[in-house]
Amino acid sequence: MADRVAFVALPQNGAELRGAQGPLDAEAVAERLRQPDAGFTVVTIDPGDDVAGQIDDYVAEHGAPRDAVMFYASCRVTAADGELLLQLDGEHPETGDALGDVADALREAGAESALLLLEGRHTSSDPLELADLAELARSAARAGAPVVETVAALRGVSPASEIGAAQCSPMTRALLAELDETDPSEGLYVSELVERARAGELLAAHVGALAFVRGDPSFPLLVAIEQPHSRRPTSLEETSTSEEVEPETTDPDPRESSIPPAPTSEADGGARSNDRDTEMIPPPISADSVASGRPSAPEPPSSAPNTIRSSRPPASMPEPPPPSLPPASMPPASIPPARPSTPPAPNEVLAEADQLVAAGKDEESLALYRKALSLVGATGTGRDASNVDPRSNDAERARIHARIGEVKLRQGKAREAIASLEKGLSLSPNMSGADRALVTLLSLYRGEKDHRSVHRVEERILSRIEGDADLVPSLLAFGRSWMNDLHDPMRARERLEHARALAPENHEVVRLLLSLAETDGRTEEAFVLRRRLADLDPDPKTKAAELFALGRELLKREREDEGLDLLESALDADPTSLEPLAMMSRLLGDRQEWGELEGAYRRMLDRANEMDASLGDGLRHELEKRLGVLLLEHLEDREGALEAFARASAALPNEPGVRRIAIELAQETGDLDAARLLLLGLAAIEPRDEAALHGLFDIFVRTEEVERAFDVASVLMSVDAATDRERAVYNSQKPEDIARPQSVLDESAWALLRAPVDGTGSEPDAGVELVGAVFHVAGNALVTALRMLATRAGRLAPLDEKLRVDLETSTVSVARSVSWASRVIGITTPRVYLEEASVEGMTAVLRDDPVTVLGAALLRGRSLAELAFIAGYHLSGHLPAHRLVRLSSTLDDLAACFLSSVVLAVPDTPVPERIRTLVELLVPSTSEALTAEDEAELEEAVMAFDAAGGRADLGRYQRAVERASLRVGLLLCGDLKAAVAMCDMLPNGPLSKAERIDELYRFVVCDRYRELRARIGAG
Repeated sequence: MADRVAFVALPQNGAELRGAQGPLDAEAVAERLRQPDAGFTVVTIDPGDDVAGQIDDYVAEHGAPRDAVMFYASCRVTAADGELLLQLDGEHPETGDALGDVADALREAGAESALLLLEGRHTSSDPLELADLAELARSAARAGAPVVETVAALRGVSPASEIGAAQCSPMTRALLAELDETDPSEGLYVSELVERARAGELLAAHVGALAFVRGDPSFPLLVAIEQPHSRRPTSLEETSTSEEVEPETTDPDPRESSIPPAPTSEADGGARSNDRDTEMIPPPISADSVASGRPSAPEPPSSAPNTIRSSRPPASMPEPPPPSLPPASMPPASIPPARPSTPPAPNEVLAEADQLVAAGKDEESLALYRKALSLVGATGTGRDASNVDPRSNDAERARIHARIGEVKLRQGKAREAIASLEKGLSLSPNMSGADRALVTLLSLYRGEKDHRSVHRVEERILSRIEGDADLVPSLLAFGRSWMNDLHDPMRARERLEHARALAPENHEVVRLLLSLAETDGRTEEAFVLRRRLADLDPDPKTKAAELFALGRELLKREREDEGLDLLESALDADPTSLEPLAMMSRLLGDRQEWGELEGAYRRMLDRANEMDASLGDGLRHELEKRLGVLLLEHLEDREGALEAFARASAALPNEPGVRRIAIELAQETGDLDAARLLLLGLAAIEPRDEAALHGLFDIFVRTEEVERAFDVASVLMSVDAATDRERAVYNSQKPEDIARPQSVLDESAWALLRAPVDGTGSEPDAGVELVGAVFHVAGNALVTALRMLATRAGRLAPLDEKLRVDLETSTVSVARSVSWASRVIGITTPRVYLEEASVEGMTAVLRDDPVTVLGAALLRGRSLAELAFIAGYHLSGHLPAHRLVRLSSTLDDLAACFLSSVVLAVPDTPVPERIRTLVELLVPSTSEALTAEDEAELEEAVMAFDAAGGRADLGRYQRAVERASLRVGLLLCGDLKAAVAMCDMLPNGPLSKAERIDELYRFVVCDRYRELRARIGAG
């Protein structure tokens, strides 16, 4: 383990804390501490992890440092729960590491000495708040034994100054300068550094507060080293002589001779002789009154113990004077200069006093402030003195009294500070800095628990604020203080009621008034305030929840009318909340106020109809269902109930429960049109529901739609549930031969064929069609690209030209089915090969142009209807928009093809890593295969896809293509039994066999089947 270890925290950038200042400081300090004269092993602290834990882990792994351990951080700080927190992680600015935990880790490291250096930045520049932070730093350093020697500089900064920091922060610059300028033979102790800092370097850089905790002995930042002599002494006498050589005299620093050092006293030097010391140094009281130039340095410490090495002179020798002391030829520092013949101007004395304040010499500065008071109005003579406005003298005296008050406050003499500030304000209520003085007075009186004086000062502060809007924040702050700090609810209520009168919409004011009312037990007033607070809540869900809670509370108190009003208000706030609706329904039902309940339902429906479908569908379904039950059971309006149940079914088409009630009601009332629509919807949801199929068959017979009745009967025959009448209709209407279609399926028909059948019919799916439009343009080019990749990889399936079938002359039934089915589907007739050894039915083979391989299973024993179905199913996969679905072995392959098309139109489209390689291989070949016209159409299709949201559900597209293929096969064959039988011959796809059969049942029963059969001339 190294003798000296320095842990340096490197703040992390983030959205709230970009942290240019912190890394700049940390890197500079780390680099300097690595130098040989410092001799530290530097360890960088990760800001995203627990700081104290990292120190503990390092020590546990490498052992305790024998000599010293140190921690440095330059970061934002804040106070929470009585601790000073370091905000190092800019990505998570709401978190922080407690300085006390870091100090404990340094103690537990086991080193002989421990040092903590902190350059802390805070969002506030208030000297009192910075002083509080400094006190927290001091408390953390002294919280345990041994003491952790600490230097903490706290100052207020803006975020912008941190982002664009061009140089190190004030304390860090001072630290680096002292390290670089220190004589190696002297070394540098923390106590010396702080004494020099007190001389003004840090304060000149606008540090707000400095906290220092000194160890005994003080910690050496730089250890003194022996200086080699020109020759070795040859005798004891020579050695003695060399040791008694008088140290070299240094020129005095002019900045240290302008003001003589103050004598040691209890307030200054006496305090520094203690083992530990803390200085809280606020910024200069008034910058315009501080004379230019650097403040004088204080008297340096008489000695600085060194426990690391014996490089200091032995105790018997006189300690050489530090470089900052004046030479012996100068007059003693304790003798003041001769008094001038004329009194100095007050401003000159004030400037000198301000310098002493900056140097931390409180008693000396107080003496000069009093002297300045005596000089105000006494330096003028003759006519000039008589012309001076007495009010200007009062203002000057007031300003001096305010400065005296701040010094007294820093000394911890609260009552004397109050007296000085009050005197200043009485002399000149509108003096410069009056607002700050009043705030300080208010804080002091609060600390003294002097309620009358707090109220008086608050009134003075409020009287200085112009505009009602500006009054509200102060009134709110005063009211909160009376509640939490002074525990005077009457005064708090006075301030908050005043704020509420000015800003009735202020949420925080109402919340605090509610807290007071609940504490005082004013129940009714608390209830009114809760209602007001709920009305002000911008979130509709939380607003509705609070209104519902209030309404339920009123109902428990048997105030039903008021409770109903609140329940309806809750529904107004959030119509999707069903709890208020259920309670309202139950209450009105208990009171048998059915008309009122119907009106409530209809008002809610009006609101629900204005909502988005994603939010309103479920609510409309529930409301219409409740309305239907109400109309049916209590108001005896069967027609109205049927309409309500039908609307409920339309809101959620795939929910069968309400639909069955509506079907039963429609059948009872004889409304065949409503029953037909409802039954078709139920058959789409549950295609094997026998009751729905029987009901549809009956309606089609009654309306003399014999073909539709046959279609329904064919499903009942397939599920073995047909009655004698249904069986008779099926046998009488079953065609002997298939009717070959005479027309070609157009593009609009394909959109309907891909669309799902649900409770509302079969409408095109916009998302599916947008993907299909992209594949329609780029499909053939992508197939060419895939073929080229397979050829290069040696994985292209071979074809034997001897087995090719001539469709013009072939007498094979399946080949002829392929020929006429191609014309109906609207594609070029594919090349067909016959492989009797194959057990497959029809298989698509990867080639630039469509290729089909026929298996032996289709050569014999198959009816024309069965061959027509499988030909229609297979050839639908040769459409340009469908080819890639059949040729892609996995969904990732299909995704790669689709993204390749999108990338061609939008090159910067992000591509998932798992398919990136395939996309990069496909794009060049696909681009070569596209014509200029194709590229323009592809860009148009991709832009339309992107404008609709740019999300492709390729699994849904696969199912849509499969659905269209099944339906085309059924349209071409016109025989459900044949289609169901051939499902065993279909290749594996996105649907199982049972799902394929259900799709055939849905399609043959719905309106689209007969409509499309008529389009292609199949009857």
